[in-house]
Amino acid sequence: MAELTKAVLGRVSGRLGDTVFRQRNGKNFLGTRPRKYTPPADQGSEDRRARFAFSSKLAQAIYSILELARFWQPLTPSGMSTFNYIIQKNILVVNPDSVTDLTSITPGHSFAVECTSASLTGNTMSVQLAAIGDLAGIDVSKAPNAKLVYVLSLTNPSNNTYPEFAFVSGGSDTKPLALDSSLTFNVGLSGQDAASIGVYGYRKLLVALVTLGADNVPVEYSGTVVTQLTITH
Repeated sequence: MAELTKAVLGRVSGRLGDTVFRQRNGKNFLGTRPRKYTPPADQGSEDRRARFAFSSKLAQAIYSILELARFWQPLTPSGMSTFNYIIQKNILVVNPDSVTDLTSITPGHSFAVECTSASLTGNTMSVQLAAIGDLAGIDVSKAPNAKLVYVLSLTNPSNNTYPEFAFVSGGSDTKPLALDSSLTFNVGLSGQDAASIGVYGYRKLLVALVTLGADNVPVEYSGTVVTQLTITH
């Protein structure tokens, strides 16, 4: 920006074509109007922007679950917010509009679980996990309870009034942890959530098991299992 050393124009400010006049400390300055930025329109750039938008919404869903936020926070690098850290960990393992089998709602895992079924009947989502077994290294005396946490990724709506993608997240009630038998968790959804789930043709459920102490304080967490949610009647 140039300074007008001769005040032949008096006090000026405003815009004339691509020229911008500004007043600063009693002096006139002359510059050019900033040109509007046009983001690159190539497919690679569009995909990166889409993955960022998708990862941001996913991070919101993950961080809204208190137990998961508790596990992510201590691992967040200094100078970075936990929310941005979750985005960073998932942005390379999502599609522009959907999750993949590598997408995770937990920051690693203490033990593994296997999901044998996941279905929605009416307003109730039912998820069954196979028996964890003694080899998982879980001390039931220190973690006698457990709960299921989940993020449901919804894409491909049949009604164009719905967003291109959406998330439903939450957790089940707490129940006693048994290592030698399967665990079934029934989660009651709101009528609005259940209805919107039926609109989307692509429904991927990301689940993890959180173990809890006798005071229901989280102790450990499993890896993330990604499975298809089926709708039954």
